[in-house]
Amino acid sequence: MDDNFTSISKVITWSRCFNDAVRKLLQFQIPTIVAVVVTTVVSTVASINASSVLSGVQLLWIHLIMDPFAALALLTDRPPETFHPYKKTRPLFTTDMYNQILIQSIYQIAFTLIFHFLGSRILGHDLSGNTQDNDLM
Repeated sequence: MDDNFTSISKVITWSRCFNDAVRKLLQFQIPTIVAVVVTTVVSTVASINASSVLSGVQLLWIHLIMDPFAALALLTDRPPETFHPYKKTRPLFTTDMYNQILIQSIYQIAFTLIFHFLGSRILGHDLSGNTQDNDLM
């Protein structure tokens, strides 16, 4: 540790870079978590036998796959050459972040629920058990 001004400036620059990376991390993880929770609740409520579309192990895999990408986002950003001063009262979440989180959550929820409830019709799969092997001949 020294009292050199350039060292202090680098620390401030890297701390702001870390602050921006945390904001990106939150923008990445919150929509996925919201989508998983809503999908699990809706699929459980809509199910005849009250079973969820995602099991506990699948939920763990989702988080296991999602967290390394978020960590990579934290580690790979370099601080900008120039930076503007941040206000002390600067909020962690801005209105743009709220909008992006909301839109991404809605997109993920809609995509997942559409394929959960209508996937067999969209992809043309027959789930009735009456499969015909004549199509292959």
